[in-house]
Amino acid sequence: MPTLEASTCSLSSSEPDVSIAYHQAIPRCVRARSHVAALGLALIAWHGALDVLAGQTAAAPVALASLRVRGPLPRATVQEAMEGALQTYGQCVHARAAERGRVAGELHLRVHIEANGVPIAASVDWSNVGDRPLERCVTAATEAWRLPERDAATLVSFTMRVGHGAPTGTDRDVGAVIASSERDDGHLPAEARNTSSNGERQRVVRRTWTPVDGGLRVTGALTEARVARVLRTKTAALRRCVSVPPAGGGTPAPWEGLLSLRIGGDGRLSEEPVVQLPGAPPSVVACVAGVLRDTRFPAASGETQVLSRHRAAPHS
Repeated sequence: MPTLEASTCSLSSSEPDVSIAYHQAIPRCVRARSHVAALGLALIAWHGALDVLAGQTAAAPVALASLRVRGPLPRATVQEAMEGALQTYGQCVHARAAERGRVAGELHLRVHIEANGVPIAASVDWSNVGDRPLERCVTAATEAWRLPERDAATLVSFTMRVGHGAPTGTDRDVGAVIASSERDDGHLPAEARNTSSNGERQRVVRRTWTPVDGGLRVTGALTEARVARVLRTKTAALRRCVSVPPAGGGTPAPWEGLLSLRIGGDGRLSEEPVVQLPGAPPSVVACVAGVLRDTRFPAASGETQVLSRHRAAPHS
């Protein structure tokens, strides 16, 4: 454990190995030296009757750590946004703990922040908490961040630790699901899959997969035209992903999707794609991400960041 020493409440970007622990009932901050230089920053907030200095235990901790910032926004600026969201994150955890009795574990989050300072694509890439409503709550709280404008987008990733004791769920690794050679919905419970138990395809709602006008944003080495050309070649595969059995009664509604891709200089995705498709089942999101992960773009002199909006509308 690092040794705590008195400090002011200012956050300094000149010391990237600083950890900050604080509590609502204590109007001061304490500073600790971190031994994980690669991770840089650990920002810890404790909610409940906690006194860190006295060594008391916490009722319901929320810890944010392993902050990584790629882009023009300074680390300290992102840190301030995280600090501002701590109360909301705590409310998310308390609400779910009140309903379930206990939630515990880690969530690995990623968020794309537009050049205008507005986050538009937060996602949970890995979790062992086993609570999807909690994931939705914390991603919504992350997308509520507001940061200064810059000349380009910024990608932020961090870890959230919640609760005490053993994790309340099993590992859910989006990357592993996408990389699996098995069918895209094999990791889901039987009732959530697109295929029946005997492997036969159920009746599906056929959907289109069309780009939204003006919905493509490309920053980096590749041009918008080259990216759009490659994405068009994947239209048929993505139509198959979004054509699934209907969920519940009534008329199926269209899905509005947002894709966030980081393409390396070799034309391959350098990170797992972020796929937001509200209303679609998890297997559809995993299928779309799998198609994108296998997509190859032209080689270029550097990385390219892509945001692309699409619409999956039921055939009339």
